[in-house]
Amino acid sequence: MNHKLSLLTVVALALFSGCAHSDLVSISNSSASLGFDRQTGKLVSLVNKEKDIELIDQASVEGLPWRLEAADPEALSGKGECRVSFKRHGRRGLDITYAYPGDNPLEARIQVSLDKERPMSHWRISLDGLDETMGGSVACPVVSGLKTVDNADLLMPSWLGHIVHDPTGKYSQAYPGAGEYR
Repeated sequence: MNHKLSLLTVVALALFSGCAHSDLVSISNSSASLGFDRQTGKLVSLVNKEKDIELIDQASVEGLPWRLEAADPEALSGKGECRVSFKRHGRRGLDITYAYPGDNPLEARIQVSLDKERPMSHWRISLDGLDETMGGSVACPVVSGLKTVDNADLLMPSWLGHIVHDPTGKYSQAYPGAGEYR
């Protein structure tokens, strides 16, 4: 039995950072930009354009910008290599599809867009091909490789969200939930 899961998350970052490489697929507004690796779909760049600050250390990025915590971890094994595709919606919007082929294919689609002017991103994820063995929880976005930046604020997703002052000083690895809260 296949199930479809949708999750809407809004993320506001007081500081974004990034780089402009041809291997990046980027969206931007007047305040910020987000960059994804064209081959892997990893979120590798967050840029605050006003302060010209890169918030992500590309070499430290682990995993995709979404995570499925399956009830049965074996259910995700053997899914094979992920195929990533991108579809732009102007300068500020992007659809990213992560397709896992196989006997029971799984497809994750992320819609991400930037606010017209503010450094705020909006994320929506939908999963097709889930079955009862894969049920669990989904995290999106997952941001890893955060650099230490003084006096930064990060609005973390939850049903209503909450602000964490100095997120790199409180999280030892990835946001949200992958790191250990200090």
